[in-house]
Amino acid sequence: MNIFQRKLQEYNVEHVLARIKHPQTNGKLERWFYTFDMLTKQFDGDMNRAIKFYNFIGLT
Repeated sequence: MNIFQRKLQEYNVEHVLARIKHPQTNGKLERWFYTFDMLTKQFDGDMNRAIKFYNFIGLT
């Protein structure tokens, strides 16, 4: 058992696997990565600014 699996067990979290690039099963995550990529480009690669914008200002 690796560290990730131990933490899942410690927090009683079920690890659910989904197919890659399959929006029917992981659409929210796919959308997050698209949005994050877009914002990171908008903020010239500054991930901290992109995340701050996403969390506190939002998209219009």
